[in-house]
Amino acid sequence: MPSSHHPTAIIDPKSEIGTNVTIGPFAIIEADTVIGDGCSIGPYAVIASGTRLGKDNQVFARAMLGFPPQDIAWSGGTSYLQIGDRNIFREGITLHRGTGEGSQTTIGNDCFFMAMAHVAHNAIIGNRVILTNNVMIAGYANIQDYVVLGGGAAVHQFTRVGRMTMIGGGARIRTDIPPFVLASENNTVFGLNLVGLRRNGVPRESIRALRQALKWLYCSGLSIPGALENLRNMPEPTAEIQELITFIETSKRGITRTFGKKAEE
Repeated sequence: MPSSHHPTAIIDPKSEIGTNVTIGPFAIIEADTVIGDGCSIGPYAVIASGTRLGKDNQVFARAMLGFPPQDIAWSGGTSYLQIGDRNIFREGITLHRGTGEGSQTTIGNDCFFMAMAHVAHNAIIGNRVILTNNVMIAGYANIQDYVVLGGGAAVHQFTRVGRMTMIGGGARIRTDIPPFVLASENNTVFGLNLVGLRRNGVPRESIRALRQALKWLYCSGLSIPGALENLRNMPEPTAEIQELITFIETSKRGITRTFGKKAEE
């Protein structure tokens, strides 16, 4: 299908636009932007300078991509919003570019950001991440692959959310949330994300090992170093256990220590 650019769209000649790109009424494409093949840009959407869109992204009406960061330290300069392929950005979302010369905010592939979600400067969003309506991701946060965040959830700056974790609506996340869990409310873990694990083909033996890991981390009275020692000494640690160990060992803010119910039997 050939490209289609509505006559009311404002497209800077210094932008780089691929093939089969649709640009809707009153959209604005600023200079120093790249829009990959097969993308669609909805009415009144703005693609600001420094934005790099991969292929086959869908940008809906009034989405705002690549605006300067909401950071009092921002003093201008060149920074970027780097976006992968096949993402869906619904109405009214805001994605800001990096703060600091040459820095960037990074969005992976196959994500779905629902209406009014916000991603701040220098955040890193992995692949197949879902942000439901009004989710707020603060600066320098790191949301790993296959994470789902419920409506209105807020993630504090510099915080990490581990792979395949699901965060409940309205949650307030201010310390690192380990991979593979359910978390909600005020930084509270409630168990394993069993639906997500099964949907993504995690083997039963890995799920059993993760159940035990959560007991050691949250229900045994062990310190984090003590729980880690048990995890390292598991007879045949699975790939998921190794990932959990690495996540905890590399945490700068520390993982949440609040557990919302008894460990699963």
